[in-house]
Amino acid sequence: MIFCLVSAEAQSNNAIAFGQSVNVTNYGICRKITNADSSSLHLNLSFSTKGEWENFIGSSHNGIRIEKCTDPCVEGEVGTRCLDGTVYVGVIEGRRIYAAPKPEKEVPWTQSSRTYSATKAISVSDGFANTDTILARSRNEYTAALACREKGPEWYLPALAELNTIIAYQYRVAASDAPTDGTAAFYWSSTEVADDSAYGIQFNEDRLFTPIVKTIPLPVWCAKK
Repeated sequence: MIFCLVSAEAQSNNAIAFGQSVNVTNYGICRKITNADSSSLHLNLSFSTKGEWENFIGSSHNGIRIEKCTDPCVEGEVGTRCLDGTVYVGVIEGRRIYAAPKPEKEVPWTQSSRTYSATKAISVSDGFANTDTILARSRNEYTAALACREKGPEWYLPALAELNTIIAYQYRVAASDAPTDGTAAFYWSSTEVADDSAYGIQFNEDRLFTPIVKTIPLPVWCAKK
């Protein structure tokens, strides 16, 4: 189910009040949702599939109207801020990369050296697949990947090339978009190097990347499909 009706008193980050219209982007598809019902509308995006979202259009008997809309990120230039708050930062292998406007807190790639083992998350360009591979082994142990996926099903820990694109953009606009205390920090990628290490990239002009021991806490800069 993509949405349900809740009481006017219900509190929700995804609630649309009576008479309100909002643009929502999910799976790269924009929908304008107007609530003409007397109750509040709650969007349950975590449980929608891409196919459901593509067909999420028209009117319902509850007075809810769904129309197509255009997210400026679909065709916008690098640096365009999307309707969902993400930023279009560049292209990898023909795919547009969207990143969170700010990084998450420092976490280790994996919680404990007891879980040192190859996850086979070795792609340098597909962080979404890497994140799926990592979390299929354990959702609790692999905290860097989990920090991104907990933001929603489309969020992921970027692979090495994707993270390089994110940092290249964010470094250029560091005065406005990047944290002032993170200019020398390394950030985790989802690209594994060995049982005990994964690649990190430094937040600077050169964007040095190097294998880092998985239990060292580093910030993560999440990306979204």
